[in-house]
Amino acid sequence: MTKRVLVVDDERDIANLERAALAGAGFDVTIASSGPEALESASASLPDAIVLDVMMPGMDGWEVARRLREDSVTSAIPILMLTAQGLGEESVPAFVHIDEYYTKPFEPRRLVKLVRQLTEKKREPKGAR
Repeated sequence: MTKRVLVVDDERDIANLERAALAGAGFDVTIASSGPEALESASASLPDAIVLDVMMPGMDGWEVARRLREDSVTSAIPILMLTAQGLGEESVPAFVHIDEYYTKPFEPRRLVKLVRQLTEKKREPKGAR
């Protein structure tokens, strides 16, 4: 069964590079260009993983990740945060909302490897125990 990945990035060229790398590795890729669009798409399609940009206008990636984790429908979807900025101590509390992070510029094979690892692991949905 083909694994589905939601790529969230407001920079269309970057999103298309991510899609090319992931689709070339056999993933079915959908693109969202904003936080609200990502939340809607994730709830509707329940992808096997989400690759999420940090810096987006309106709602940043940390807020999107927090909202995904708070929603019982999307709380178990693994999230890879892809960022152009380093992650300092101020980001540590937000790490509870993501499974992995990787910095831009990204190397396509490494991106595929990280996404493949995430799609193979399952998070426990919020409230399940």
